Amino acid sequence: MVVEATAVEQRREETQRVRPIIGPGARRHAAMSSTKPWRWIDLDLVRSRGYPQTLRPITGPPAKSPHGAALARSKGMAEQPVLVVRDVVKTYAGMVVLDHVSLYVERGETLVIVGGSGAGKSTLIRQIVGIERPDSGTVSIAGIDIASLGEVALLQARRHLAVVFQNNALLDSLSVFDNVAFPLREELNVSERDVEPRVMAKLDALGLADAREKLPGELSGGMAKRVAVARALVVEPELLIYDEPTTGLDPKTARKVDHLIDETRDRFLVTSMVITHDMATAYEVADRVMLLEHGRFVGEGPTELFFSSNVEAIRSFSEASGFDPHKLELARAHRKTAAEIRAAWGSRRR
Repeated sequence: MVVEATAVEQRREETQRVRPIIGPGARRHAAMSSTKPWRWIDLDLVRSRGYPQTLRPITGPPAKSPHGAALARSKGMAEQPVLVVRDVVKTYAGMVVLDHVSLYVERGETLVIVGGSGAGKSTLIRQIVGIERPDSGTVSIAGIDIASLGEVALLQARRHLAVVFQNNALLDSLSVFDNVAFPLREELNVSERDVEPRVMAKLDALGLADAREKLPGELSGGMAKRVAVARALVVEPELLIYDEPTTGLDPKTARKVDHLIDETRDRFLVTSMVITHDMATAYEVADRVMLLEHGRFVGEGPTELFFSSNVEAIRSFSEASGFDPHKLELARAHRKTAAEIRAAWGSRRR
């Protein structure tokens, strides 16, 4: 065990000497790596002034994301990020799968995490949702550290988020209506009198009212994804997590799903995190992109800057996918900003 721990620490030191993070993320991580108090970087303010065009590498120990409460205090706001993952480590049988992973998601933004098979994306989701507990580090949802909660409190905390599962995970024997109603009946114990209006509100909003009696096997790929989104939204989550939303879909349907993710954010004012290997999806829906590789984040930045980066890890992953972001520029030109979603969410609460 001493040899294994030493090897892991040596690899961590080697990979951390120069860790390319781009855009405002460079300054944020550099601040967190220093001995000075962490300072919040307002992405919307930076966006309005233009991004720096040079990369700023990180040196020193692994950078750590601040806890949600510290973020709120440093920004002078009453509200903290919806999700904060801080310095999470997860191992299986001595193998490090997540190696001091840190991230945050601001209210109203869409964070996309990209990475290849075996990068640790699915493991990260399990830590965030609370299916597994990290070996060390914290996961805070709406200011609640779920890694330290008991089972009952964890179930309560999970109500702040919902997951649109890979391949949708619809129950084949249940109708569209009953699939969407499932979490209300089985998890929240909502009375049957209240189930129908809540379910139909989501089906109507997503254009599925006429499909309420259909079985999953009778749905197209795009419709099945909409049902999965409706089921996630019916519990009124603050954070919606999409797990590989375009896997198994043809390119045309995949782009429709990208539009659905944006449409869902704009209409329901949810904060979104998308886990994917599809670079076209990342470009179309993201406010910010992070690249996960071998259990560590090796690059991060606002979408346009991320995809124009000369960081080797980002460039090689983009080239291997055969992705050309220039073909999708018009699609991004009409997106609402995270600040607009956040303002609309605040107005709705008032």
